Amino acid sequence: MQGDTLAPFLFIIVLDYIMRQAIDGKEAELGLEIIPRRSRRMLSVILTDLSFADDVALISEEIEQAQKLLTAVEKEAANVGLHVNAKKTELMAYNQNSKIKLKTLCGQNVNKVENFKYLGSWMMSSEKDFEIRKALAWSACHKLKKIWKSNIRRDLKVSLFKSTVESVLIYGCQTWTINKALEKIMNGCYTRMLRMILNISWKQKLTNKLLYQDLPKLTEIVRVRRLKIAGHCIRHPEEIAHHLILWEPTKGKRNRGRRAVNFMDNLKEDTGLEDIKEVKILMENRVEWQKLVKSGRVGTRLKLIYIYE
Repeated sequence: MQGDTLAPFLFIIVLDYIMRQAIDGKEAELGLEIIPRRSRRMLSVILTDLSFADDVALISEEIEQAQKLLTAVEKEAANVGLHVNAKKTELMAYNQNSKIKLKTLCGQNVNKVENFKYLGSWMMSSEKDFEIRKALAWSACHKLKKIWKSNIRRDLKVSLFKSTVESVLIYGCQTWTINKALEKIMNGCYTRMLRMILNISWKQKLTNKLLYQDLPKLTEIVRVRRLKIAGHCIRHPEEIAHHLILWEPTKGKRNRGRRAVNFMDNLKEDTGLEDIKEVKILMENRVEWQKLVKSGRVGTRLKLIYIYE
């Protein structure tokens, strides 16, 4: 049935049935608690899986829970004639010092990895993900050397660059957490690529203002995309991403030393607000949030007045 437009929908229906049979009613004993229960009305929010077509990521808080979750999914899948491919299944653990082993129903060990690729992005860190995107973008850039060295107009080169190279470079950038060091690396990489496509040697002295002209820096492009996806997720409470955008772990002990930059730090810097609660209020106002994104006032200090009736 390859190529049949109905096949993906049928598969998704079956997969959704499998996940519901394996997890429904047992979330508390299998998944990761994101938001603890506060009252009868404010129930806990628990994350057990993230799915896109046949790419399923199972999430648990403890290794014993992970084994139960994997076994439950495998059993329900077997009931409808599907099975989990142990060779393609991988395990990534956080804050686990002991030796971890997961086994499938057939007794095979699940391969433990330090980093995991999911939907085209690497999960461990934004730095690692960008390094891989950069290598792929340079590869795409070098394949078009003949065009970059030609005498075609600048606007055509830039348009081709944005569609063939830039799109590879910033794939999945909406979720990146960017510190000052990574910001410098990203902008430096983008500058070198622009010099290449415009056939400007590194020996030629040229200011960034003349090089970029009306083009924004790479980090500005990423910030706009980050603001758009963050606001969209916050305004859709029915989606699991709504709870994850501003989520901070409440359990465990932080290591000594300076705290690493997180996604919320980037949002506060983008909007110029110091309190993440103010950022959330602004995101919930779609009109004002879109004005912020379109105005280009990213990273400026804003003074906002909220009027409550």
